[in-house]
Amino acid sequence: MWQIPFLVIGGYGALVIHELGHLLAAHALGINAVTQTIGLGPTISRICDGSGTIWAFRVLPIQSTCGFCDGPEPLVPTRSAKRLNARPSIGRPSIPRRAAILIAGPLSNLAFACALLLVTNSWDPKFAPPHLGEAGSEIPLLVGGFSLALALFNLLPIPPLGGGRLILLCN
Repeated sequence: MWQIPFLVIGGYGALVIHELGHLLAAHALGINAVTQTIGLGPTISRICDGSGTIWAFRVLPIQSTCGFCDGPEPLVPTRSAKRLNARPSIGRPSIPRRAAILIAGPLSNLAFACALLLVTNSWDPKFAPPHLGEAGSEIPLLVGGFSLALALFNLLPIPPLGGGRLILLCN
């Protein structure tokens, strides 16, 4: 029972890592995001980072979105955020640039899952399939598994997901 808060925090962490991958790739290509929404349901917290991106955290760690110019929810950026976000929207860059932004989220989840598994393996010598029940390292394994599942799920060829958007870019 004590593991549930850690699993919820890990779920939020995997979603934040995913959206951070999109955000960093967009920043590297000169595109600013207006909003990042983590979770589903009522908003529990909102913060604005140094680049003017508004992060909205919701109750359930199930879905996440990265809003470029037109956010996923009616948020009004501050004046400094409007000024910083005066860069091109996601629709204007070339197809390879859009593809790089779309693939960055799943790649960041894959890297996060591998890092969790490597750190847990080096931290816990009994971290192996026969000893998982007694090793006490189930939480990093489950969070890493969730992050990996999130990466693979996001690559499905369904249009709202990154994989579906990649297919639409190629057509």
